[in-house]
Order: sequence, then C-alpha cells, then structure tokens
Amino acid sequence: MAKMAPDWLLTGVWFLAAVSAGAFWYFLSQRNYHATLWSAYATLIIASLAIALHIRNDLIRREAEEARAPRFSEAIKDLRVSFGSANIVFSMPYDQLKRRKTPFAPVIFGTYRPIQLSVIDDRIQLDAVIYDRHGNTAIELKKNKLVTIPPGWETNYDKDALEVVDYEQRPVFQCYFISASQLIIKGVF
Repeated sequence: MAKMAPDWLLTGVWFLAAVSAGAFWYFLSQRNYHATLWSAYATLIIASLAIALHIRNDLIRREAEEARAPRFSEAIKDLRVSFGSANIVFSMPYDQLKRRKTPFAPVIFGTYRPIQLSVIDDRIQLDAVIYDRHGNTAIELKKNKLVTIPPGWETNYDKDALEVVDYEQRPVFQCYFISASQLIIKGVF
C-alpha cells in the first residue's frame, strides 16, 4: 500500500508555489517580462504538483477505507434505537425507513425534533440538533457529521461512536452504533 504525502511536504510545496507567485508579481511590476513568464510557469508547475499530491492522498485514503469495509454483512430487518438511560426503545422496519423521502423523527417535543433518521446508500444517517439553555444551537449533527459545537466543548469519536462533553466535562450528547441495525442515543434534550 502506498504511503500518503506528509502534511509538511504539502505545506512546503504550497509555500514554494506562493513564493513563485510572489516572484511573478514582482517581475511584472519591474517590467521584466522574461522572468515574469518563467515565474508564471514555475507557479503553475509547483501548484499542479501540490494538487496532484492532494489527489493522490485522497485516492490512498479512499482505498484504505474500502479495504477496511466488511465484505459480508447481514440483511437488516428492523432498526432499533434506544434513547437515554431509561432505555426507551423504538423499532422500525428498515425497509420502511429506507423508502421514506424525508427523515424520520422518532422523538418529537412539540415542534422540536432533536433526532432525525434516514437511510442513504444503505447506511443509517443521523441528524441531530440540540439547543443550549438559552435556545441557541449547541450541537448540530448532519448525516453523521458533527457540524456545530460550542467553543470549549470537546468531542470523542471513532467509526461507531460520538460523544460531546461540555466545558465541565459533562456528557451532553452520546450516540453509538451497537450494530448496523441498533443505535443508542443519550443526550440533554
């Protein structure tokens, strides 16, 4: 398996591209058109190298992710979602969730839908919005990706779990997949 280009190398190549771009503008201001053309040529070559290294790293990263993906899986019949320490369990046929055009909210508080579930590319996707005590968005999760978190709060996550703690290290939101069909969600809603 090929090694990825290190970050310091990418930074260095972009730095060289910036220096040669600066030289381009300097020579242009001095009306030295021969040096200006060579600087432009160097800038294009170095920037192209940096872009090629980024593309190479992305391809290597994708290849590694595909290699880790399981080759076999079980058919999912029901999705089970457990909420909170009271262990309130919601179950829904997976095919029904997959056919929905809009995300499904298993828990609704008036008009507030803190958790919404959908299936995209045969993967369960979680959207979550959790507000702070002032009514501001504290945590926002879209398609299993953490989008918003307040300053001073911290996250801990891996491929199956996500935890967000506040500035006093109190868990505010926890979500983890027990299996491809079972999800546990805990949070301050």
